[in-house]
Amino acid sequence: MIDKLPSSQLKDDYYQKIQLIAEKLMSLSDEEAPAIDHSLSEAKLAEIGFFARDFGMKEWDWPQGVGLYGLKKAATSLKGDVAGFIESWFYEQLKLGLPLRNINTVTPLLALYDYEFAEAISVEWAQWIYEEAERTEENGLQHVTSGETKRELNLHPGEIWIDTLFMTGLFLVKMGKKHQRKEWVDEGIYQTLLHVKYLHDRKTNLFFHGWTFEGRHNFGEVLWCRGNSWMALALPIILKTAEEDLTTSEKRFLTEAYVKQVEGLFSVLDRRCYQWHTVLTNEESYCETSGTAGILAGIFLGIDYGLLDRETYLPDGLKVLQSVLDQISESGEVKGVSAGTPVALTEDAYHRIIQAPMAYGQSMVLLMLAYAKKYIEN
Repeated sequence: MIDKLPSSQLKDDYYQKIQLIAEKLMSLSDEEAPAIDHSLSEAKLAEIGFFARDFGMKEWDWPQGVGLYGLKKAATSLKGDVAGFIESWFYEQLKLGLPLRNINTVTPLLALYDYEFAEAISVEWAQWIYEEAERTEENGLQHVTSGETKRELNLHPGEIWIDTLFMTGLFLVKMGKKHQRKEWVDEGIYQTLLHVKYLHDRKTNLFFHGWTFEGRHNFGEVLWCRGNSWMALALPIILKTAEEDLTTSEKRFLTEAYVKQVEGLFSVLDRRCYQWHTVLTNEESYCETSGTAGILAGIFLGIDYGLLDRETYLPDGLKVLQSVLDQISESGEVKGVSAGTPVALTEDAYHRIIQAPMAYGQSMVLLMLAYAKKYIEN
């Protein structure tokens, strides 16, 4: 149990570990995927979160995209040529051939969109999101994902997932601001409002993983840790980026959703270990590092943007930060990261997801540390 505020040890850990985490991310290989019974069917592998494309940095998909985003945000605290790594990664992907466009494969562009070398692809994909991406009832962005290969798709008809706002919504808003395409910004705002509407849990002020318009339910009504981190990150960034485009009512609505979510998150924080469980409201489920780091990154942003009271959330926030740093191995690997997680019908299904070194796990800790830097130094 962490029973006092971190001291100078926290600052020492910060500068030592942020470099190790970044170096591990850039060298992460699919060969580090956990040993698994490969005789299992694709459906059975998916149930435990084993998707071959997710491991390492060699694919163009959401884990690698989140990886690039965290690396880029932490670059000013890192030694080495981060921008050069990102550019080399991009051109290597062009040689290999890009995957079919879907919600998850948009994610790398969140890190790449403001580099000149990725300009043409970024504009093309933003226009595709706005005009052609699969839609649900009420014109929601259907959470289409990659199939077993980059040339296959899983359509998930009628479904919206909490992941979408971070994977695609942020990119569309940022591209709209960059290119003065108000329709793109407005579409990103609309998707944010729609996802809050259908994923918000009125009892806890937390968010469910998904909603199906076809079944008209929130699947297992599971309050998933990493899913809530996507929302805790996306909401303050969208509020800040689209500030001039939001109506007063939209801003009030989204700010209230974010503030209430943070209140709900701290009500279920496990203060024995200062982490959040992979099912937020189930202490029998394991503590999950990527979601914990992502939530804390969003909280640091909320404090920075004046959405959250510093004195209320920073003391516990620094304890959470120290707890996450304790999950970093000597090689820089972030421990306790759950693998890819489909929407499921039971809490137990989330608890059975395997834990493995993942690019997004490394990245979400980098994001947390990047946004925490001013508080560490002060």
